[in-house]
Amino acid sequence: MELTEAIERIMSKVDGAGPDKIKELYLNDCEFKDDMDFVEQRIREIFEPVIKAVKTC
Repeated sequence: MELTEAIERIMSKVDGAGPDKIKELYLNDCEFKDDMDFVEQRIREIFEPVIKAVKTC
């Protein structure tokens, strides 16, 4: 799965939506949940090492 594709799918569903709608999508839309989980994991993989490196400086 491509990160940009997952983000585009997420954004197409949440554009202008509030927290309740986003929660509803996460709980009831399997593709949305998979995309959200994938994006979260990729962000952690990318930024956690950077944050750790900065904190040790």
